[in-house]
Amino acid sequence: MTGQMVGAMMAASSGAGKVAGPIVGTLILVAIVAVPIWLFVRYRKAAWVGVVTDKKITSSVDDDLNKTYNHHLVIKKDGAAKAHDHSVGADTYAAFEVGDGIAKKPGKLGLVKA
Repeated sequence: MTGQMVGAMMAASSGAGKVAGPIVGTLILVAIVAVPIWLFVRYRKAAWVGVVTDKKITSSVDDDLNKTYNHHLVIKKDGAAKAHDHSVGADTYAAFEVGDGIAKKPGKLGLVKA
């Protein structure tokens, strides 16, 4: 290939990129903004009732040797085949015991006793 042919191919391919680049960038930006909003709205509308079947505390150590504790409630939702692990804050973890009824109400983000 000659330098002239390479220059012609680069000029031809760069013209399409001038239009497609901003369009693709805009679509990616819209997706980055829209997906978290959609997930938040979807979670907020959810409603279910279940029972706490287990409580767990896990810990992890970061590079600076700081220990972080994660609180989990294992919840079996009514009508579900298996239990699911839900990460919760320390206050919510302390408020529930194994065997307690638990519910996620529509329009609320937290868990409440059923």
